[in-house]
Amino acid sequence: SYNITGSGTFSATELTVIAGSSGLYGENLETENFIPMKVTASVGWQKPLDRAVCLDITYHFSGSFNMVSGALTGVGAYGGYDSVHLTRNAVIDLNLGGEYYIKHMYPIRLGVFTSQSSALDVDVNRPMTEYRIPHIDKFGLTGSIGRETKNMAANVGLIYVSGTGDAYGTTLNYQGMMTTARVDATEQQLYMFLSTSFFF
Repeated sequence: SYNITGSGTFSATELTVIAGSSGLYGENLETENFIPMKVTASVGWQKPLDRAVCLDITYHFSGSFNMVSGALTGVGAYGGYDSVHLTRNAVIDLNLGGEYYIKHMYPIRLGVFTSQSSALDVDVNRPMTEYRIPHIDKFGLTGSIGRETKNMAANVGLIYVSGTGDAYGTTLNYQGMMTTARVDATEQQLYMFLSTSFFF
């Protein structure tokens, strides 16, 4: 695990029926990003230039820290606070991949993986002094094909990532007033990559 520190500005607003608009704002704040430790266990089998398969299981440890600290200006229900806290839950991710060589020089690689969210469950009653981030669990697929020779290796492929979960949003209540709400969230990403290596 390790800490990344710096300085920056923070601004957040929420809408509630009772308090109306509330929020936090601050400039020149101390910032921190704590990356928890992780442990990976792997098992695999390989026949060089023919085929291989590998499974990784990664445990990400939990973590808790003040994301921003300093003179925060509170609006509405949030007066008198000097920090915003972030908590990361412990999660487990899986990675499974395999490769098969055609004519011992054209590798085809396929893989699946998970990326579980370490964010707390979305709760609109959680105060903004606990930093609110979406909770989206993701999985992905990878595929590529390449060419390998004695002096060169090239690879081209795609990575697809899809996720579902919850996020903080807004909605109209029964009185027709805008208020903070828990909303469904989805995420989809598609990447294309190209890599080459030369051996001397």
